[in-house]
Amino acid sequence: QMMEELRRQLLLRLAAGVPDAARRFDPSTGRFLEAGGGWAVTNQDVIYPLALRYGTSGTEHYHSAGILELALRGGDALRNCQDEQGRFEFVKADGSRWGRTYMCWSMYHWAEAYGLLRDLAGWERRRRWEEGLRLCYGGVAGELEDSARVHNISAWHGMGLVRAGQLLDEPRWQQVGRRVMHRTAAAQEPDGYWAEGGGPTTLYNLIYVHALG
Repeated sequence: QMMEELRRQLLLRLAAGVPDAARRFDPSTGRFLEAGGGWAVTNQDVIYPLALRYGTSGTEHYHSAGILELALRGGDALRNCQDEQGRFEFVKADGSRWGRTYMCWSMYHWAEAYGLLRDLAGWERRRRWEEGLRLCYGGVAGELEDSARVHNISAWHGMGLVRAGQLLDEPRWQQVGRRVMHRTAAAQEPDGYWAEGGGPTTLYNLIYVHALG
């Protein structure tokens, strides 16, 4: 009963963000823009909760064509801004540019949205999404295969590799991801936190716990 109430509350909180996402959606690009027109790659992370709302029975967004369109076009925007290696330019909403990277947050949300919507995306869109996800997660698997570093970003990548590997039937990604997660668990301090910058950080520790969960 407690878990059902938690699930209900989470779905309500996700629903509260739907009107904002719809307001920020730019139909010409599929991007979710800031009020002043700025954009960050992570603005597209909303496609996962949109896909979840679309596919969850008992919600007002269940099988809503409008919600589906937002999620699918948002995923297209991610694919459209990848380079030939599957990386994303790390652009912040203020216009600052931080180079090209495998953006762990957006990649994971895109993979989960793919898992929920792949049978609804149409052949060509599904092909493009799969191509983009294989590029970025294949690149990450190569980077982390022999890495021993424990960091909040590598932890999130490890989680993403396991999940994307399940969705796209890539056993190697899952193996690399599991090794990353085992190292992450082993690096936890006796007092229950992961140290970054010389001590515990509450935000990053939430990231570690989420990834391990």
